[in-house]
Amino acid sequence: MTITYFFRRKNIFFSIERVFNSIIRTFDNDVKTKSIYVLYDRITFINLIKNIFFCYKNKGKINHITGDIYYSIFGLPSHSTILTFHDLGLITNNRGIKRKILWLIWYYLPVKKAKHITCISNFTKEQLIKHTKCPSNKITVIYNPIGEDFIYAPGNFNIKKPTILQIGTRENKNLERVIRALSSVSCHLRIIGNLTNLQVDLLNEYSIDYSNVYNLTDKEIVSEYIQSDIVSFPSLYEGFGMPIIESQAIGRVVLTSSIEPLVEVSNNGAYIVDPLNENSIRNGFIELINDSSLRKHLIQKGLENVKNYAPTKIAKEYYELYKSLEKNS
Repeated sequence: MTITYFFRRKNIFFSIERVFNSIIRTFDNDVKTKSIYVLYDRITFINLIKNIFFCYKNKGKINHITGDIYYSIFGLPSHSTILTFHDLGLITNNRGIKRKILWLIWYYLPVKKAKHITCISNFTKEQLIKHTKCPSNKITVIYNPIGEDFIYAPGNFNIKKPTILQIGTRENKNLERVIRALSSVSCHLRIIGNLTNLQVDLLNEYSIDYSNVYNLTDKEIVSEYIQSDIVSFPSLYEGFGMPIIESQAIGRVVLTSSIEPLVEVSNNGAYIVDPLNENSIRNGFIELINDSSLRKHLIQKGLENVKNYAPTKIAKEYYELYKSLEKNS
């Protein structure tokens, strides 16, 4: 059995490639794989046509569009193509005629054409059904796997001045509220991601002891988790929430939002707060800092939850899906 994977343009994005590479590495020898990266990432009519034609020239017996470039299915046979949806960000973040066009060519028509669809969470599945009217039995929920570098690494919690690791700086990552919530909390805020001028001004205004890094390698990201005491991830919107699983695997307590799919993904192994309420965020951090029994409980729950995201388990689920496609094609 040979699977041809289709990815976004190489060296532009990394998360989807990382997810499927960890799956590919666990397949047995009877599964051969080929990775195809489209030529263009900028959304123009000409670029989309060129990418579609490029996919047509590289189609295989079983084709898997791994995410984001769903329109490329127009160059692939419907009876042997799977789509994986991570989120529906393009239509939730756009308005007007642009939203309608993106809905049509990125979601509605590709969903109609695909033989089968996977979603990385029940939340994404529900959103996809809501926006495309896709039949539920055409969709399988298969979680993203945890990377093999994320291994349990117990640490000594710094109760006097813990390091709080903030994952991400984009608008949905809710950094501004985290900054205000930590204004009276003794801690060091370690931020991964490019800071805006507004965010730097806010950090200075609230006298936050912080440091900032970005463009990290996979190994450097693992190191950041290991050196942290608490992981901050109270996002306003996510398609999945991989930092929750990564934190749990390393053995770090994580504070996250009372929204889906983050509640689903954390599975009782994280401290849940209202991401729109700064007092809720502040009280969450304070309770995690002061209550060692709570931290121990959440870390243990997290380690149990991580078993659901083992690459071998996820690869088996995809393998079974590929086999059913091969049998019926």
